Amino acid sequence: MTRQQKAVWTAQRLGNPGDAYNIPVAFRLSGPLDVDILDRALCELIARHPALRSQADAHGESQELSADVPDRVLRVHEAPGQDWNPHLTEAARTPFRADTSLRLRADLFRDSPEDAVLLLVLDHLAADATSVGLLLDDLSALCTAHADAKEPHPAAAPEGGYFAYARAQQAYEESPEGRRDQEFWADYVRGANAVPSGLERVAGAEADGPGTSSIDVRLPEDLRRRCARRARRLRPAPPAAEGDPAGVAGAGPGHPLRAGPVRLRLPAGDRHHR
Repeated sequence: MTRQQKAVWTAQRLGNPGDAYNIPVAFRLSGPLDVDILDRALCELIARHPALRSQADAHGESQELSADVPDRVLRVHEAPGQDWNPHLTEAARTPFRADTSLRLRADLFRDSPEDAVLLLVLDHLAADATSVGLLLDDLSALCTAHADAKEPHPAAAPEGGYFAYARAQQAYEESPEGRRDQEFWADYVRGANAVPSGLERVAGAEADGPGTSSIDVRLPEDLRRRCARRARRLRPAPPAAEGDPAGVAGAGPGHPLRAGPVRLRLPAGDRHHR
């Protein structure tokens, strides 16, 4: 498993089973739909991408692959005129079971033969924002190939795929350079009060919600100047471009650039993502 997967696996085990690491993707489908073709394409997608049929071991150190590819994946629900939103919500929020190797679920909610909603739910252990797009492109190409024998079949996925990347990451972490990186960051955060005695509550959070801790990170002067120039070219909100702390105190992803010192504020109970 990669470091990122171990972080997700640990977070899933620390909290109650829920949908925090579900990735739902829904599509409104209009026009004639061959359910069998869609189902065959989904089964082949799982066969082509082993991560979609993998299961973490009991210690979260490695993944066990299932050689079994399901004959059917798509669950079809038909009830014309019904409000599907509650059913979509329930299907999207259902957590993945730890004792199953299937990391993809597919539900088709049909209002009529030519009007339906397709809901795909992926486990974050097997997919992220980037790979979801790649998987959907692959699924589209597979559907086309199954619908028309003249259409070329998608090229096979690279041998090893994500698991080759995981092995390469592990090899790097065990290398002298990787150990130096780990020592650098261990020294950098040494002395940081990760769990302060008087936890500072996030504004608006419930009384029993997570506390926060902070670490000051100062950018090199050259990098600060380059970021400031880049910010001016991108024309973000003026406070973010000019380095005004008031413009960054509550900044989210829309304000990633700041010309002055940067303070990172992370939940104290979620140290695995650091």
